[in-house]
Amino acid sequence: MKLLIALSLLLCVTSAFENRGSMAQKVAVSSRIANGQTAGANDFPYQVGLSLFDGKNEAFCGGSLINKKWVLTAAHCTFDAISGTVYLGSITLLDPIVSREVDKCNIKVHEAFDMETLFNDIALIKIASVTYSDAIQPVSLPKCASSYDTYIGEPVMASGWGHTSDKAATYSPVLKFANMKVVSNEVCAHEYTHIVTEMLCTSTVNRIGTCYGDSGGPLVLASSKQQIGIISFHSLHGCDAGKPAGHTRVTSYLDWIQRTMERTLN
Repeated sequence: MKLLIALSLLLCVTSAFENRGSMAQKVAVSSRIANGQTAGANDFPYQVGLSLFDGKNEAFCGGSLINKKWVLTAAHCTFDAISGTVYLGSITLLDPIVSREVDKCNIKVHEAFDMETLFNDIALIKIASVTYSDAIQPVSLPKCASSYDTYIGEPVMASGWGHTSDKAATYSPVLKFANMKVVSNEVCAHEYTHIVTEMLCTSTVNRIGTCYGDSGGPLVLASSKQQIGIISFHSLHGCDAGKPAGHTRVTSYLDWIQRTMERTLN
């Protein structure tokens, strides 16, 4: 859920800060919940907001708290960032119960992230430890296993503070969420090139889905709220066009998440 604060939105895949090309010029990083519902207090206690700074521009993305010291988000949100603020515990945009300042050394971008294709679009941010409460709780990740469900047809939810339609001019002041379903990568490949097994796609029905400002935010199973995706991209035709949206498949990166946290124990 990438909400660009000081940077105009670009009609191609871009980082939080600059245009770097696209996946065959067909995708845009996701930045908002389009036509979603308003979240209630403490409905998404794992949701975090990320205000990121690259030295010139500021950008806003989503993320998820996975334990007391780590936030999961998208690599395209963070790979140019030199500092930032993590907002936790509130459904109101930029009015957190708790905030944490971070710098570049706290941001761990996947070593094989490719901005051109959005392969390995995943990053972790280490924060000073937080105390759990009704408003601040970690999201559940899938357990390590030898194989995983593809999740095709599963109802899922995405959440964020992005614009609510293609015509919206400002961000939502409160957290929104959207209900969708997972579609097969074969369906997704009809719209985009470079769809790989490490990606997961969702339908956009009745103009409900993710869009500009939502990047990095969590995609969770509606039944258990277990996080299975990280919001990554949507169609250049717009958020209201009914095209599938793309996400980083979390089950493909459980080992990377664990290794990265273990390498940064202090």
